[in-house]
Amino acid sequence: EFTGDPDFGSITFTSQVLDGKGLTGATANARLEAQIDSFTYKNYMYKNLAMQGQLNKNLFDGKFGIQDENIDFDFVGAIDFTGDVPFFNFNADVRRVDLLRLNLSKKDFILSGHLDMEVRDIDLNKIQGEIALRNILVLKDRNKSYVLDSLTFTAQGTGDRKSLSLRSELLNGDMNGRFNLSEIPAVLFQFLDRNYQAFSDRMGIPKPKNTPDTSYFQFELDIANTGDWLELLIPTLGPLANGRVEGYFNNINDSLLLEVDLPSILLGDI
Repeated sequence: EFTGDPDFGSITFTSQVLDGKGLTGATANARLEAQIDSFTYKNYMYKNLAMQGQLNKNLFDGKFGIQDENIDFDFVGAIDFTGDVPFFNFNADVRRVDLLRLNLSKKDFILSGHLDMEVRDIDLNKIQGEIALRNILVLKDRNKSYVLDSLTFTAQGTGDRKSLSLRSELLNGDMNGRFNLSEIPAVLFQFLDRNYQAFSDRMGIPKPKNTPDTSYFQFELDIANTGDWLELLIPTLGPLANGRVEGYFNNINDSLLLEVDLPSILLGDI
């Protein structure tokens, strides 16, 4: 009732506003301290959440944390919506998030790790900055662990051009050009429908909207060793190692090049 979201239930908390006034987004300017004893979300009762920091209009700069048997983490930093483009600069130490018992997933996953984020915008097509994950652990079905030392995603751009990079001990990837990341599948579907319609129909690829597009980009992916991580996406796909994928796409002159160099691929019993 409090949020208007039916997934939220009752909430019990105490708070104190220090050195300030107002609590709405437009007028807030205060230093606050709050202790949330419990609140319910998706039929799970969260306990022991504390918040302390500065609330200034649409800016929160401070820290909060929760210590619960199924979710345990600390957050320190700023979330800023005061400008035209939101800005996030924070780190989070996630010691445990049990997605199944929190009713956030029907699959049994427990997550932990450390997150550092300094990015502008929350639009996937406009985001700029860096997101770094360290000491990542995914526990599946309480018995299978997936461990990753670090993973860093960087996005930069000038004008209508952008550059994306991904770095980890599993693989390294780069993508440069003019594109909207969320629209790439549709753009590629358009290309296949124009140039290889019989193949597109046979594979059941959905018919794209015939909207003009001027995307062009080049990409490269160097694969060190994916270990068991691909099981999480395609259970029958085995590890990939010592491989490279590269190519380019240009929707202006209707061209696509894909080069794949993989010593072996294990898919099920094949």
